[in-house]
Amino acid sequence: MSIPNVSLIKLEEASGIIAANPETVMTAVLVDAIENDIMLNYMLLFDVESTRNLLKILQEHRPPENLSELDDISLSIIQETGSILLLHVISAINSFTESKWFPSVPQISIDMIGSIIDEVIGRDLGSTTHFLRVQCDIFTDPEDAEVASRKIKGEIFILPNDEGLKLLMNRLYGEGWEEMI
Repeated sequence: MSIPNVSLIKLEEASGIIAANPETVMTAVLVDAIENDIMLNYMLLFDVESTRNLLKILQEHRPPENLSELDDISLSIIQETGSILLLHVISAINSFTESKWFPSVPQISIDMIGSIIDEVIGRDLGSTTHFLRVQCDIFTDPEDAEVASRKIKGEIFILPNDEGLKLLMNRLYGEGWEEMI
């Protein structure tokens, strides 16, 4: 994985930042992590090309052109890959913030980015106006030219509820983080 780029983004800018068109199809793996009444929603997004590249690397057969035609094994591969990546992020945040957020069972969604964002926003985020965006590239074997040419780009979003945002930002940036906004 490349060194991630982390930024604080306004919620209303979400779909425009992720894709130019809200009808752009994306693959999302969603995991909620809860500690007491604090919730952090984690979402890993792959564009269509990255989804197809992931499946080409991990399966011997080519995925269908239309991602809505993926079989159960392909969906499971995407879901488990996303789950592993998100669990590492949750573990890192738990270590860094001295928290114990416990992840839920991952969910997968292949849909238009506007619909995915609407679903996540509807998850009791309260009045939260910001989220964290973690951009990263996932690399495979650079020695294998065919595999190396299949870039997998991932976008990880951490969407906290009100209490989660306060706790996370206070522990990451200290008091006065509100001035960053």
